[in-house]
Amino acid sequence: GRTGANLKYEMKKVRGDRVGWFSGKEAGCESIRALITLTDYFVYLLARRVKELDESPLERQEAMVTCYPGGGSRYIKHCDNPNDNGRVLTCVFYCNVDWKGGSGGQLRVHSGDGKYRDIEPLPGRLVVFFSDKRVPHEVITCKCHRYAVTVWYLDGLRRQDALVNSDPDKEGRERERLQEEIRDFKSKYTDD
Repeated sequence: GRTGANLKYEMKKVRGDRVGWFSGKEAGCESIRALITLTDYFVYLLARRVKELDESPLERQEAMVTCYPGGGSRYIKHCDNPNDNGRVLTCVFYCNVDWKGGSGGQLRVHSGDGKYRDIEPLPGRLVVFFSDKRVPHEVITCKCHRYAVTVWYLDGLRRQDALVNSDPDKEGRERERLQEEIRDFKSKYTDD
């Protein structure tokens, strides 16, 4: 996975998917390019109706293509923008052609009152939500392969501000915070 400070980590009990990053310009990735183009247009139309989005110069990151290989793979509860990394909108497109109910792998979206809603990863479904702490979410344990393409839209000004005014100690603090989070997770969910 990647943290908000773009630090990389691997811990299968936290996040069990396989990840690739694509612009859609790579050979053989015409379908990803088409999906990105359609998502760009959808976000453009959405931004015209949602004031919070319309006020931000939105930029797109590369698409993240994921496969949860089944066998209990999942991604624990998290937010895509926990510390103002510039991400504003998360768009997840499901590519599970033969998806069957009971396979797990739902996107569980949590609300502030302790309730949640599970969204089936049905083929062709696009789920769009704010990337910040308003929408904590997780991927429920998968029993079979689950495929998705995720595209994030960032506030270009906030992202640029974060890069220009970056604190030289921020990466160290983020690494420390991540290690503490992993230790806490291990103490709760593992035997070692």
